Amino acid sequence: MVPSHSTAHSAAADRRYGALAPAALTGGLAALGYALTAQTTVGYHDAAELALRAAQLGATHGPGAPLHTLAGWVATLGVGDAAAATTWISVAAGAGAAAVLTGLLRRAGLAPGLSVATGLAFAATHMVWGNAVVTELYALSTLLVAAMLTLAWGWRATGQAQLPRIITVCYGLALAAHFANVVLLPAYGVLLLLARRRGAGLRHLLAHLGLLTLGVAGIALVNVALAARVPPFGPYVPDSVGGLLLYMSGAEHAPLQPRALADYLARCVEHAVIVTQNYAFVGVPFALAGLYRMVRADAAFALFQVLCFGGFMGYFSLFGPGDYFAMVVPAYLLVSIWLAYGADAARRRWLPGWPAEVAALLPLCLLALSLQDQAGERRSAAAAAPALSFAARAFAELPPDSLVIARWNEFTVLRYQQALSSVRTDLDLVVPARTVRHYVHGVVPDYMQLVASSICTRPVVTNRPTPELEAVHDLRPLAAGSEWQRVYLRTAELCTAGQEG
Repeated sequence: MVPSHSTAHSAAADRRYGALAPAALTGGLAALGYALTAQTTVGYHDAAELALRAAQLGATHGPGAPLHTLAGWVATLGVGDAAAATTWISVAAGAGAAAVLTGLLRRAGLAPGLSVATGLAFAATHMVWGNAVVTELYALSTLLVAAMLTLAWGWRATGQAQLPRIITVCYGLALAAHFANVVLLPAYGVLLLLARRRGAGLRHLLAHLGLLTLGVAGIALVNVALAARVPPFGPYVPDSVGGLLLYMSGAEHAPLQPRALADYLARCVEHAVIVTQNYAFVGVPFALAGLYRMVRADAAFALFQVLCFGGFMGYFSLFGPGDYFAMVVPAYLLVSIWLAYGADAARRRWLPGWPAEVAALLPLCLLALSLQDQAGERRSAAAAAPALSFAARAFAELPPDSLVIARWNEFTVLRYQQALSSVRTDLDLVVPARTVRHYVHGVVPDYMQLVASSICTRPVVTNRPTPELEAVHDLRPLAAGSEWQRVYLRTAELCTAGQEG
């Protein structure tokens, strides 16, 4: 992706139209593969929450994903089943991201075969594929980041004055899909500085910043409106200025929690290993070679790419929640771009007389390895419905009118079924959180307080024994082999006779 500032507009147009067929081929093949492996029943963890909030048109956990929620709500109107509707959004967005990547490489002058093979290899990497066949917001986020990269390349190549404004709009949509894309702000700032160097006046730069500010304000207003309908499960609700700031900053996840340097470096190494595994290790040296080629050709634009990559990898290596490794998926776009350029550079250096399509052998090998490693497992996962099976077993076991303390992974599944299928509405579901949480049955400041006020009058059941719970109560399995345990007072006299549930 080495833009030439001398490229004529007509040549750029020829490349743009010449990129459509390869991009469509990539998108179609990726969509077919994703459709055959899509998990269209409700999933665990955030998948159930995102699908539920799309159906309810409510607020997800911070920092919010209003674009995903609105798109899911519209899709649900057509598909009916919220889990299936939101999974198909991931399928379409994931295939779209692969198509945009192919189109970008083709417009940048790489051979059609190399461009298609790279797009498909990207689509089949474990992390990208995994997020494109379930209800998640990362595929949609990746599509919008891919569009932003394509527009940025187009602007560097052609200098069209309107493209920075479109980039700003695209960045605003990426923030609406996943507000954590705020980590791209330094890279966006570099683009504005480059625009300044290319003759854009201060008035134009301020207009871009104003447009982005309006976009963020619009995202905030949508978050407020969604939370007014159905508040998020988390501790912070955007019902005030302070609540909005805490919600959109993802404060519940302690996003800037200090880490020891050794821990941070260990996480960075872990991330590096995950990325190299996704490219079968051999792909990374070629990606580094491709980045080096870009630095030599256009150092400023290479800096923009590196800041995008570093924003995701550097920040989410610091992040606390357990799915931090999935949040960097847009960074795989950049590795794939660099990989394509590295393969092309290797072909030019070592096989100068060979056709340009020879460079496609590297991504094709990576694609074959990914398919051989994952295809069977993905098909099996698509045919199974483990979350639905879990919910059916749990609802059959749980006593009537119970207070149910569940892990987040399973809490969301149970709540999805309870809300959308009206199953076991007699149960009050909570997570074992010591901070404020918002539920349909009310606000709970501390789940231990709710346990204390409930245990004498109703059954209390959990599949997440915690140290504080075990310290003051006895836990006994509901039945042989059951993962659910009934919580009992350790001192029965604390309850009035006849009150203990």
